[in-house]
Amino acid sequence: MKNLRLSLYAFYVLFVFFFGQIAWAQQNYVSLKEGEYETRQAPRPNIEDAIISGNYEASMVDRRLQLSGKPQSNDSRQDFELSFTSNLHDHIHLKATLANYSSYLSEQAEGYQSDQLVEQGDSSTDTAMNVFFKEAYLQYEHNPAAVLRLGQQEFDLGDKLGLTYRGISQGFSQTCRVGTWCYMIGAVRFGRGVGDNLLYAQLTYPVYEQGQVFFDSFESKERQRSALYIEIFRHFYRGSEIPLALYGGRTGNGTSYQATSNGKPVYFENKKMEYFGVNGTWNYYDYQLLVNYAGMAGDRFYWEGNQGDSERDFLAHRHLAGGVWRLEQRYMLGENWQTRLTYLSGRGGEQLTQSENYWDRDRTDYLEVQKGFYGDALIYFNGLHGSGDGHSVSNLNYQSLFFNYRNPENQWGVDIRFYQYAHNKTVINDTGERVMKIGQEFNVEYQVEMDKNLTANLAWGYFVPEEAYSANDNLAPSSERTSRFSLYGAQLRYHF
Repeated sequence: MKNLRLSLYAFYVLFVFFFGQIAWAQQNYVSLKEGEYETRQAPRPNIEDAIISGNYEASMVDRRLQLSGKPQSNDSRQDFELSFTSNLHDHIHLKATLANYSSYLSEQAEGYQSDQLVEQGDSSTDTAMNVFFKEAYLQYEHNPAAVLRLGQQEFDLGDKLGLTYRGISQGFSQTCRVGTWCYMIGAVRFGRGVGDNLLYAQLTYPVYEQGQVFFDSFESKERQRSALYIEIFRHFYRGSEIPLALYGGRTGNGTSYQATSNGKPVYFENKKMEYFGVNGTWNYYDYQLLVNYAGMAGDRFYWEGNQGDSERDFLAHRHLAGGVWRLEQRYMLGENWQTRLTYLSGRGGEQLTQSENYWDRDRTDYLEVQKGFYGDALIYFNGLHGSGDGHSVSNLNYQSLFFNYRNPENQWGVDIRFYQYAHNKTVINDTGERVMKIGQEFNVEYQVEMDKNLTANLAWGYFVPEEAYSANDNLAPSSERTSRFSLYGAQLRYHF
């Protein structure tokens, strides 16, 4: 007990000695004045030799029967991009873009066509955030009018509207301006081997340019008031062991919509397959005329078996040829109003029997290298963040009428669109009847700039299906008429 008291007494003395002096010092504390001290900071990284940019997008889409009936589906996503571009040398750059795209990896409708061909599939079980390199390439500007890119990059080829090929893949691209001419050449690799690729060449010639340039608020870029441009292109599409979709195009390996024969998956190889066409643009003050034609022709070898397996059974050697053409007229009704009238016709062969296979005969269909990236319709195409049906233009005929308004002072705009769809050739529904009319679609979109680089978009779509409507190109139309339905969407975007 005596030792405990001595220990407590010693602790008390030490506490008073040390902390008492600190308390006494605080009573005499005088703060330093400006100039009597120096602030030191940890060194910060120097990013003068790099350009950083980014993009964020959040969206929500809700499908309902009629105008506001029973919900059919609901989808919400948030995606981001963060890009780094080196600026150490004025003519050589490295660019890398990290991105998370939920539409690539989660909540995909069956048969959805991904932006990358190797990612095509029905759906993914991975619903977590997936970060990957969207782009990663070297850019070499070997003269002021020429740019060479090597690596994974975005391609927008042919018509540059998604009718031929639009996507992200490994490859190289070279653009160059020679006098008044401008050319594009390059190669896109789709599969793991070197045999699955697209070799392309395009040449643009400005027939004449008036020289007066103005900013087109509807296209968000500058253009000539009066000019005529002609562009021609030719692509060579090679490929082996390409999974065949039921509708005739390309799909992901092992998906539920891959064609089968005798219980085995069916693949095809392209032989001398070519895409070719011409694009024309005529600007005449308030009037614009855009004409696009794309054709394809070549042979396919079909076989059944497993991908990569040496033992497989040959099915058929068939010829495939088709074309699509598009006409769009734009007219400025006033300073802030514009109207557009569009007509598109994609060739397709008539279905002979309900049970026929795609490889049973030669075909007169036009098939994109990759479907799902053409069109701005909210429901039938993929106008709002990949939330639509993403249909192919094969065997499609449609007309559309737009009315667009822009208010540059208050930074807002409205787009009103009407579409009418039908097949060029009849198709057979699930009960064996021949049908042709697909339906009508009505869209309204409102965009507003909430703050600098921050915009919001509200969208509404209404679809009136007819007897030939199917939500997926691989499925036969149902004999039971689909009810009318609507789509409500909202987007928030920020970029820097």
